[in-house]
Amino acid sequence: MRLSYWERSEIERRRDVLIIGAGLVGMSAAIELKKMIPSASITVIDKQVIGCAASTRNAGFACFGSVSEILADIEVYGEQTTIDLVNRRRSGIESIRDRYSPANIRYEHSGGYEIFNNEEEFALYQPQVEQINKLLGSDVFDIHKTPSPIHSYSSCIYNKYEGQLNTGRLYDALIKEGRALDIELIKGLEVLEIDLATGSLSCKVEDVNIDMKADKIIVATNSLTSHLLPQLDVKAVRNQVIVTQELSGHGLKGCFHQDKGYIYFRDIGNRVLIGGARHLHKEEETSIFGDNQKNQAYLLNHLRKCVLPYIKEELMIDQSWSGILSGGANRLPIVEKLSDKVTVAARLSGMGVAIGMDVGIEAATLAVL
Repeated sequence: MRLSYWERSEIERRRDVLIIGAGLVGMSAAIELKKMIPSASITVIDKQVIGCAASTRNAGFACFGSVSEILADIEVYGEQTTIDLVNRRRSGIESIRDRYSPANIRYEHSGGYEIFNNEEEFALYQPQVEQINKLLGSDVFDIHKTPSPIHSYSSCIYNKYEGQLNTGRLYDALIKEGRALDIELIKGLEVLEIDLATGSLSCKVEDVNIDMKADKIIVATNSLTSHLLPQLDVKAVRNQVIVTQELSGHGLKGCFHQDKGYIYFRDIGNRVLIGGARHLHKEEETSIFGDNQKNQAYLLNHLRKCVLPYIKEELMIDQSWSGILSGGANRLPIVEKLSDKVTVAARLSGMGVAIGMDVGIEAATLAVL
């Protein structure tokens, strides 16, 4: 492909701000910057033509961590750091509900359940519920009877603040808000290299190399940040997600977590979504989208045996996809200036829906300091 003079000159014109990554973080940063500096020329670019790596390829959970996840984090990071992070996630979910109509983003305050395989497993975490509630300053978690039709241990831990949403709708709401503010969005543009000193990018659209420059650059590529900034502690992990065909009366309602959050499932109307299992196979430690047939088979079998054992009709996968989330030695997000020109916002550790918008706002504020 050859670019015309008009195309190249338009793409390569200098901007005030270039944001790499058009997900929840990148678009939120752009919107915040435009509100701070209405006259600024702001362009958001993304490699993906449709959607984003994690922002639109997740499971649609508005969650902030189960008891087992919180306790695991306390062991690594200590009480205060963990509780600050959990409260940040809770605040982020509240911000989404305040900012966008729950009806528009299909938000349902359905509650969340952490379920267990047996009494021994449940007994490891049940005594800790009161302690976690005290640390959080409210009665977030409670012991409930495991809801029908789940085929697991009879008691579970309920989280009354969790919900589910359509992340495609949430993303669309951000895009519409950005366009209304005259924020430019360019899809299908891959960034190859960043010059931290000059604020310039080497990019590629199809097989054509181009250069872009800006006074400020924000890198908001989350799990894919290691490709551009390998010096940062950001590790990409792939998750598998499957959705069943329509089922008659599956009876499932709410968000469910199992095996320390590595398995999760929810209802989508007459269908059931299940995802995760990234801990089972080393090959999921990748930034490459693709199906892992072993994990998909594991998830489908889990549905048959533990979630919907009473369903007589054969369970079939109607849709499947993979999403790339980020991790690292630390679960705290990275929001920092790498130079006077470049700011990075990354490593959302699987909680991008909860904290993505707030992390974007934080990055925008830091970038102009």
